[in-house]
Formats: sequence, C-alpha cells, structure tokens
Amino acid sequence: MNADENAVVQQVTLTVAEGKRLIAKGLAKYPPVQDKLNNGVVIITRGSSNSYLVEEILYTNLARGVFMTGRIQPANSKPVAPDGEPLGELILRNGAVDPDATLIAGLRSMQKGDIIFKGANLVNYREGKAGVCIGHPTGGTMGMFLPFIEKPGIRLIIPVGLEKQTSQNLDELEKISRADRDASGKIPWIKVLPGELFTEIEAIKQFANVDVYQLASGGIAGAEGAVTLAIKGSPEEVKKALAAVSTVLGEPVY
Repeated sequence: MNADENAVVQQVTLTVAEGKRLIAKGLAKYPPVQDKLNNGVVIITRGSSNSYLVEEILYTNLARGVFMTGRIQPANSKPVAPDGEPLGELILRNGAVDPDATLIAGLRSMQKGDIIFKGANLVNYREGKAGVCIGHPTGGTMGMFLPFIEKPGIRLIIPVGLEKQTSQNLDELEKISRADRDASGKIPWIKVLPGELFTEIEAIKQFANVDVYQLASGGIAGAEGAVTLAIKGSPEEVKKALAAVSTVLGEPVY
C-alpha cells in the first residue's frame, strides 16, 4: 500500500456491467496487450466480459449476445437470444481480425508472448486463481486452447469481475465437481484456468499509480453484485483513477 503521508483515499462502487466495461478499457491499455496488438497474435474467446473487450480493442459495437456461448441467468428469465449473426472466437493478427482463421489455426500460429483471453465464473483473488464452468465433455473451447497454454510463453489473461469472488479452494472444487457431475451431463464441472487475473483492480491501475482494494460486495437498487473499491494514492493520481472510472458509470445492464 502507498505509504505517502499525503495520500488520499476515495471510494467507488461499480455495477457488474460497469466493472466489465472498466476491465475491458484497462486491458486495451495494458502494455503487454498493446504490444501484441501491434505485433503478434491475440485470440479472444466468446463471453460477456470478452464482448466488452472486443468493443474496446476494435472500436466497435457488438449486438448483445452475438459473442457469447454459455451464460448464467435467473431461472425464470427469458433466454437472451443473439441480436444478430453469432460470432465465433476472434483471431487478431497485428491488431486486425483474420476473418478466415479458425480457432485451431490461430492457436497453432501463436508464438512466445501471444495472448489468449478467456473469461471465468469464479475467482479466488487472494490465491490468484479462477475457474470456469465446463459443460462439454471434452472441455469445449477451453479444451482446445489449454494444450497450447502449456507452450512456453503463451499467455492466458482472464478478465473477471470481483463479483465472482469465492473463498473456496478452486483446485479442490475442480476435483469435487468432476467426481459429482450429473450423469446426464447437465451439471457443469469447474476447471481451474492457469492464467493471469485481470479484475477491476488491475484495470484502475492502468490509468493511475494508485493502490486499490475491495471494501464491499453487493448492495441494493441496482447494486446487487456490485463491488465497492477504495482507491489510495496522491491527490493527482487518485484524480486520474476517478476520471477513468467516471467513463464507465451508467453502463447499461448486459
């Protein structure tokens, strides 16, 4: 934590949608990502968090639902149908989408430092681990890219909001979920992802030299699932951080 006696602390509360947008903006500014967008291969897998990332990296607007696969919704809610033609995983070469590349071809072309983005369903921030729900018997998209992550230098970055925090041991949960998986295949199992977490905390740090820590989770009147963060640093740096946060406030629910 910043030990400067002149440091100030400010509090911000972010809804889930605001957090997703902020994470995407932070990743677009993250130096390793900028480097590979300039010279390298970046693969963005489908998901709600990664939908925001596509928009921020490619300066575009996606129709809701077109870049998603599995999703979690209230039991009695109407399923979200894609508002347009569904998209598959995106392979970017030097910052431009390769429209002809398949996922497996993109994976095979990756070199040291190239990046794969994959969202998550659970995160144990203290342990630096995230898990994803898997419904496909062979692992789906994750099952395809995981062997390539084992290649030296291929980087998996996990955009994930702090609303998904858990204190559970994710390695143990993976074992339990696989052993207890429903025979019908309708119950997903949890796979721990061997990657780098990128939450609202890391996102804010891309815009200012500050310390960020979580104060609370949840709330009412639209703050259900929200995260409340404390931002600490010099007055000038905290001001920069708040300016970045202000750009996502009011982000519509996905």
